[in-house]
Amino acid sequence: MSGLLGATLLLVADTVGRLVLASGELSVGIVLSVIGAPIFIFLARSLKRERAHAQN
Repeated sequence: MSGLLGATLLLVADTVGRLVLASGELSVGIVLSVIGAPIFIFLARSLKRERAHAQN
């Protein structure tokens, strides 16, 4: 399941990168960073919060 989700995310990022700039292409890595960084921060914060509740 995660492989399918990862492949779909990569395909969407590539498509967005091609559509955003009319004169050229935006790197897939940049688009993935813009999408992935907020998700990573959200997951890291929720894990930290979960561990804090488990210690109490």
